[in-house]
Amino acid sequence: MKKIFSTLLVMMCVVVAQAQMVVAPKMEKGAKHIYKTNTVSKANGIEFTTVSTISYVVNEKTADGYIVTQTMEDMSTSGGDENVRNMMSATQKMLVKVPFVLKTDKNGQVVDLVNFNESKATMIAKCNNIYDELIKANPMLSMQLTREAFIKQCESTMNVEALLQGIRGTAASVLTLNGKSINSGDTEEYLNSQGIKMKRTFIVSADRRQIESKATSAMTLEETKAFVIEQVEKNAPAQAATLKENIDKLVKTGMLKIDVKEDTRYLMKKDGWVDAIKYTQNMNLMGQTVSIETDITSM
Repeated sequence: MKKIFSTLLVMMCVVVAQAQMVVAPKMEKGAKHIYKTNTVSKANGIEFTTVSTISYVVNEKTADGYIVTQTMEDMSTSGGDENVRNMMSATQKMLVKVPFVLKTDKNGQVVDLVNFNESKATMIAKCNNIYDELIKANPMLSMQLTREAFIKQCESTMNVEALLQGIRGTAASVLTLNGKSINSGDTEEYLNSQGIKMKRTFIVSADRRQIESKATSAMTLEETKAFVIEQVEKNAPAQAATLKENIDKLVKTGMLKIDVKEDTRYLMKKDGWVDAIKYTQNMNLMGQTVSIETDITSM
């Protein structure tokens, strides 16, 4: 009996070891990693595609980690109505050619945004130029969206917490797994790219070269109400007061529902860097269906 127990214990340890991994990409000063991202978004019969290239350069090694610069080198959009496409891509365009200098720990987990003030100033300048382009393409837009309102909308994402969330927290990010010790069956909560609270479960392949994440939305009713109000305050501030007064009536209609599913598959290189990411999202937002498919590949 003792021998059988010992054998089973050894077998269990082997299985656990195969299904567990620490994500710690190899960092070498001067190394540059480039990724191409292709995202197809569909909503209300409209299909919208964004293609971008993002680089990561390891600048230096510090006493407790590394300094890495992330830069969106280029971005293009296609599909859908031109005015809608321009509006949807406007806040993304402010990120093009803006270097984000990141501090990481020894495992490559991002812990700080070093050059926030410089990055913010550059993005605000870009937002002013983008607004001019939007109005030139559609002069009537100025009656619906003032420069001040547009800049305020852009600035709502310009804080360290929000920027770091986009860099390291969302599922479809090359850096999001860095520093994690992952076992098959592990669960955790995170905020997705829309700011919705999600709960995901990880599955690690036996060779530790593939990690899958399956996630569903995990917001309470009160969190859902707060989220919807926050979004309206950002994007349609004139309607925010009315929404707040009638939010409970909206709940009773059954319309105040947010259901999201996200499936992500990460393929890893031998050096710990991501090789490819396949991400799909299906979202039902207050009766509106939205789907997103993102493919990220190492170049």
